[in-house]
Amino acid sequence: MSITAWLIVTSSIYIALLLRVLSNLIANAIQCTPAGGYVTIILKRSNADAVIEVQDIGIGIASHEQKRVFDRFYRVNSDRSRRTGGSGLGLAIAAAIVQAHGGSIQVQSQVGKGSTFIVHLPLTGEPKQLTYLSTDEN
Repeated sequence: MSITAWLIVTSSIYIALLLRVLSNLIANAIQCTPAGGYVTIILKRSNADAVIEVQDIGIGIASHEQKRVFDRFYRVNSDRSRRTGGSGLGLAIAAAIVQAHGGSIQVQSQVGKGSTFIVHLPLTGEPKQLTYLSTDEN
């Protein structure tokens, strides 16, 4: 089964959520890559999973911070200026979406050499309800 076929049988709401994951990962990679650098996106199949890798040659993430990058509001660069980025929710949202689809997300990084975010998504099965992302407080 191709990844395209899997996306076709998935409802449009889940496709939109998966696009949000990719958008967050790519935006972060671009933001962390110096001028003249590049971002690589790899899509492949590994057994029963679709695997998406977003690689940059940017600043990298220290090993002690890699454990926390998927925490809500956590930012590696904590100066909170507009120039350096967002609110620290992008990777937390991406992780919640991936987990709701029965997948996993991880980071491999070296300071000064860049980062690779790796998403594994099962090619079968139905996504779970996304209660983590709900804004309805009823």
